Amino acid sequence: DDNVFLVDRTYPLSTLANMARTVESVTVLDHHKSRMDEYAAEPTVNSDAVKALDLVEVEKDGVTVTQKIYFEYGNISVLVDTTHSACMLTHFYCMEHADNIPVTPYWFISYIEDRDMWWFKLPNSREINAGLHYFSKTETEFHKGDYPSLFDMIVSSDLFSNELKRCELYGSVVLQTQLNIIKHLAHGPTVIRNEMVRGLLYQTVAPELHGKNSLKIAMLCCPFELISDLGNYMLHCTDEGYEQPEVVMCYNYLAESSQYVYSIRSKVPMDWFAKANGGGGHPLACGFKSTYTPLQLTHII
Repeated sequence: DDNVFLVDRTYPLSTLANMARTVESVTVLDHHKSRMDEYAAEPTVNSDAVKALDLVEVEKDGVTVTQKIYFEYGNISVLVDTTHSACMLTHFYCMEHADNIPVTPYWFISYIEDRDMWWFKLPNSREINAGLHYFSKTETEFHKGDYPSLFDMIVSSDLFSNELKRCELYGSVVLQTQLNIIKHLAHGPTVIRNEMVRGLLYQTVAPELHGKNSLKIAMLCCPFELISDLGNYMLHCTDEGYEQPEVVMCYNYLAESSQYVYSIRSKVPMDWFAKANGGGGHPLACGFKSTYTPLQLTHII
């Protein structure tokens, strides 16, 4: 009788079908471009079983891009929407399937989405998000330093409350500290610089890469919490003498699985490369796991 929900953690349709045989239903909510491509390409055993198919396409730089796909196959429901973050998709889903849920999303969900989608359109978004992250790990006079008490605090607050003003202040300090660490890593001696040559582009690549023979790439070890910020800094750093890469690949080692986790931030679409290595994500922010060490991977590159 279980109803299983997967948020930003999806599997091939064949795996979902196996799960669906043992539970009441399986619902998938995801916002990754690579997952959309996979589900859109899935063959259906019986086309009559597809209850709904809603593809939303937009024109971007002369290229037609699909932003949303929804279908139902038996007791499996899949929604992939690249226009929102996972937390916002979940909130929308709850609003549609529960009573007494606010029509307007909580302000902090909008802020979390603003950072997750890397928009930073909301006022003081970077500072507030950094402060919320800091508060989630640190006990203060406002909460106990855990997610439940933090949730209670921010639900009862607004952007003009003393709690949030202090959150923003802490966030600005955290961001300055992070920037110092990021600069140290980005300009440090552990950065591996190489070129991804045309010979590697054996997969179907994005239109932006057609006719391109190589990509400038930088690789380095980085804490998980700093991957997006470090990648953004290295891609756009203008320090004198610094050569901007087109692709930044951060890595970490997982001892329990003897694998490396590679996280890519780039100026050009690289989701094709992540998918070729068993991973996925977004065109400019993706990743994969591999037993290849960074040096081995540079030899492949």
